Amino acid sequence: GGVPPAIPGVSWDKSYYYSYASSYRYLQPEDTYATCRGPMFTDCYDRWDVTTGSSLGITGMTVIVPKKPAPGNPWVFRADRVSQGAAPVDLALLARGYYIVAAPVTAQAGPLSEQWDEIYRQLTSLGFSGKPVLEGMGAGGGEAYYWAIAHPDQVSCIYAENPVLRSLRAKGPLTDSLGPLAKGGVPVLHVCGSLDP
Repeated sequence: GGVPPAIPGVSWDKSYYYSYASSYRYLQPEDTYATCRGPMFTDCYDRWDVTTGSSLGITGMTVIVPKKPAPGNPWVFRADRVSQGAAPVDLALLARGYYIVAAPVTAQAGPLSEQWDEIYRQLTSLGFSGKPVLEGMGAGGGEAYYWAIAHPDQVSCIYAENPVLRSLRAKGPLTDSLGPLAKGGVPVLHVCGSLDP
């Protein structure tokens, strides 16, 4: 079941996205607890990956679909890959009706702006919100910032975990280029581990 995004000329591989966290249930007849993990015990979402056929780690766009999209079809534009183990923030946003979309990884030198721009164009033409959340972890945080700086009027906010504020696409430090985000009033939330250097 499920329907992938209606993007022409794209073939999709379907899988599922759910938390790997364990929950525990008391089994009264045995007077013990059972560890429960997997899609039978937690929310499970349809995951669609663009088929690449690559054995070299080249990945296409990923779209994870909420069970009930929120009004306006809000979405998260991730600057890094979606791992198999679901991130708590993504699960919380999916539960609130957000789509999760990850940009493709097709170049050794890092993200390609043209691909990101094309994904944005395709999804907004399908009725997705014109102002996605930009999200990135580590080095992906810098890549999210790079796209947001270039498109401040097309970003609702930026969420980054332990972001490295550098981009392979930028000619200089991103910290010298934050003016468009400040001028556009783009909210920013960083979650940083106190032991992360």
